[in-house]
Amino acid sequence: MKLRTWQRATAPERWPLFCVALFMIGFLMATIVPSFQAPDEFDHSARAYMLSRGQVILDSVDGSPSGGQVDEGLLDYMRHFTSIKGNANRKISAAERNAASGIPWSGHTSFVTAVGTAYYFPILYIPEAIGLAIGEATGLSVETSYRLSRYFALGTCFALLLAAFRLFPPPTLVLALLALPMNLFLLSSAVLDGIATCATIFVLSVFMRFLSDRESASKRALYMVALGVAFVAACRANLLPLLLLPFAMWWLQRTRTAFITAVVTTAFVLGWTIFTID
Repeated sequence: MKLRTWQRATAPERWPLFCVALFMIGFLMATIVPSFQAPDEFDHSARAYMLSRGQVILDSVDGSPSGGQVDEGLLDYMRHFTSIKGNANRKISAAERNAASGIPWSGHTSFVTAVGTAYYFPILYIPEAIGLAIGEATGLSVETSYRLSRYFALGTCFALLLAAFRLFPPPTLVLALLALPMNLFLLSSAVLDGIATCATIFVLSVFMRFLSDRESASKRALYMVALGVAFVAACRANLLPLLLLPFAMWWLQRTRTAFITAVVTTAFVLGWTIFTID
């Protein structure tokens, strides 16, 4: 079966409505779910804040795990939600929520570790970092700033999916996976997982579009795949096999530019990984 025939047979015709519904559900969850409930969200939020202050590479102080400077107001806000993290029997009261919602940015920072995030190339944290930076710069409370980081992350996911599905309409299985409760939860949380998932879908959509229109494919598709693979694989070790995509595009095109692009992409990802592990 030809690729175009397979695409018509499997791609739902109403994917734009699906994306809108996904965004609305995600927005609702980002609004009502208590803060820092996603896996490692404390560390992800701290890493995003460090990036908002221009810190790309984490530091180690006196042999401690890697980390950086985080505003004490954000740290105080985090402490209000530590007791309910992963504890389904512990509910946050209205009084506790009100106390947390009024915490301002302090203007003073303390060094904290961001366990497990030093190996991530931080570009995918940019949406969350922007939300936190806007909130801090405009004098919003820490909670409102944190919510902004959730909304910016969700909006980025929505934009990536719209762009991906316009390039290559999604198979039903992709939509089914996105609609899983855990994926909806991660898309609406201030963590790396949702954006990484949607960025991966975008990369695969560009690659599939390249396969379906190989005769008219431009260098732009090659560069988009290479950049996407570089950003995603450099922060998700389980996605290192994506490095094969630029080489597959080179094999199909057999151009010098495609080969150099594939090699540079691989060198960047492996170089970053080795540098941060060392």
